[in-house]
Amino acid sequence: MEIGDRVVCKVGKINYGVGVLTGLPGSDNRYNKVVLDSRPEKTDFFWDSEISPEFTPKQVQEVYGDAMRQFETGATRSSDNGKPDYEGFISPLVLREYGAFMHRHRLQADGKLRDSDNWQKGMTLSVYMKSAWRHFINFWLLHRGYRAYTETGAETNLKEEVAALLFNTMGYLHEVLKGELKDT
Repeated sequence: MEIGDRVVCKVGKINYGVGVLTGLPGSDNRYNKVVLDSRPEKTDFFWDSEISPEFTPKQVQEVYGDAMRQFETGATRSSDNGKPDYEGFISPLVLREYGAFMHRHRLQADGKLRDSDNWQKGMTLSVYMKSAWRHFINFWLLHRGYRAYTETGAETNLKEEVAALLFNTMGYLHEVLKGELKDT
């Protein structure tokens, strides 16, 4: 970024607004100097990580397209450009197999059936990591054409190991995201 560029200033989750970059960090100063549109009489100071370029209207148009869609029925809806396409990102075949895997593993060693969302109560990241590695080794063995076995000696299969990996990575990410939400 250069002096004169328009920038967005954000510290953590707090958005301070948009302004003009008027000074860069140098030997005499560790901060970027910004004059915010909301208070032009004052210069504010932000770290490099706290400022980013403001999108021009043309850039916004390129990313998000038209703001509204109109359907033949006359109904209108905002554009879906720039929004996550979960239907395209996620495979129903994989989700169905994952759900079957999770259901098979609801029965606990004590004979009780755990709630489907029991895992969301929380486990340490190390539990997920250690389990993921065990399942990854079996996944790798199967990928290379070898047989793989669980800790109890039962032969396992590719779908079981990939679903177990998915469980552990999802659980790990769930804990990370929960922690981020608690920090706000």
